[in-house]
Amino acid sequence: DNNIIVDDIVSMINPYYYRNKVELKFASEDGIKLGFFKAKSHHVVNLEECHLMGKKTYEVMNLIRNLANQYNIEAYNENDKSGVLKSLVIRESYRFKEIAILFNLATESLPNQAEIINALTANFKEIVGIGISQTVDESSLSDAEIKLVFGRDFIRDEILGKQFEIGFRSFFQVNTLQAERLYKKLIDNARFKGTERVIDAYSGIGSIALTIADKVNKVFGIEIIGQAILDARKNATLNNINNALFEQGHVDKVLEKWQNYPFDVIIVDPPRKGCSKRLLDSIIKMKIPKIIYVSCNPATLQRDLEYLMKKGYLVEIITPVDMFPQTSHVESISILNIK
Repeated sequence: DNNIIVDDIVSMINPYYYRNKVELKFASEDGIKLGFFKAKSHHVVNLEECHLMGKKTYEVMNLIRNLANQYNIEAYNENDKSGVLKSLVIRESYRFKEIAILFNLATESLPNQAEIINALTANFKEIVGIGISQTVDESSLSDAEIKLVFGRDFIRDEILGKQFEIGFRSFFQVNTLQAERLYKKLIDNARFKGTERVIDAYSGIGSIALTIADKVNKVFGIEIIGQAILDARKNATLNNINNALFEQGHVDKVLEKWQNYPFDVIIVDPPRKGCSKRLLDSIIKMKIPKIIYVSCNPATLQRDLEYLMKKGYLVEIITPVDMFPQTSHVESISILNIK
């Protein structure tokens, strides 16, 4: 359709040092290496410089590698199941400059733990929390217990004047500045009147729901991860927001449960695989007048938009946002209205 407006991309003036979260892997090979996997392999590339993570994050990472070498703490070895250090998550708050560190280990505790904590906190006043987790699954979906060994278990950050407490494993947009611009664009393009009942599918810790709450009548978040729901409710309280409600469950199922209730807008921000046909069919059946589709994958976005257009929706405007500068990825916001 030639009437779809594609906006100019929302770019970043200084497209470096923007990541507020990194996950790094340890490896033992002539001492400790700490960095990322080489593409399509499990070979760790020792990071000697990085222009994407925050500068303080990089300094913290360096110190941790030096401490691991100083105390001869081995990286975990998949083959013979020896060693300790698996991976490391460092979060750095854009607005408040706070830093939280999570060590994922093969063992219950970190050797020389006291010395390591002392060295880290003495060198970096920004560190507000350090956690340790003995875990098989090191991803942010892990539910392995986190033992707090220093400070608190979250950093604080801010988007469009709303404060968020972000836990060690919470999902939060990795580029705070661009997330703020993305949400601002979403609000501008949505042209809320203040009377809308809005669904926020894939609501995470509530970042979109809470950012738009004062622009609409009610917002209903759906999220499958229990901890994220707890975070969202806590963040709602933190910002004195009482018109945002969060339901835990699979988005496809919850939407079917809600299909007899009237809604004016649905916001979907799905993972890379896009929306399921089941979810899209529910939206169509419910005749929700406006869809706001936040996408991180143009291929699945195209597939889903084509399906919705066949079923009577019109795409009004698509705004690309450069959320991950220096990479090929692009985030976008599409606004669809029912014909």
